[in-house]
Amino acid sequence: MHTGVAQLKAISTMLSKGLEQQPLPNTQTDLLSDIEHHNIRGQDYYH
Repeated sequence: MHTGVAQLKAISTMLSKGLEQQPLPNTQTDLLSDIEHHNIRGQDYYH
């Protein structure tokens, strides 16, 4: 699932609030892009 939610209660809450109608985010932020270190490659390394 795109939301990362797998528990039935959380899914039921999302559906009751109509959150499934909201658009999904287009891009995932690269949390490692601001870190400078020779061992951290970031998401672009694996694509």
